[in-house]
Amino acid sequence: WVINKIEGSNKEKILYSSIFFGLYHLKNAYVLTLPALIYQIGYAAVFVGPIFAWVRLRYNSIFASIILHSGNNAVADTITPKFFPLLVKRNIHF
Repeated sequence: WVINKIEGSNKEKILYSSIFFGLYHLKNAYVLTLPALIYQIGYAAVFVGPIFAWVRLRYNSIFASIILHSGNNAVADTITPKFFPLLVKRNIHF
């Protein structure tokens, strides 16, 4: 929905929505260590954010980006705890 609110060229839309997408990941501060959080924000804003925004603009639908995001999260949720256990906080109960 953010990309529809941004005025300007597609490059500007991709840039601003990617920054917003990266900053949105601050919500994960309660489950990640600080280095992991900084990495995730940067990864989201610089790498996958532009891809998701481009796909959104290219296909004029959010659903392809949702599928890509779900796949990205599935891989990250599988790999991070196994190979980088110190990046994930322990004893979190919901």
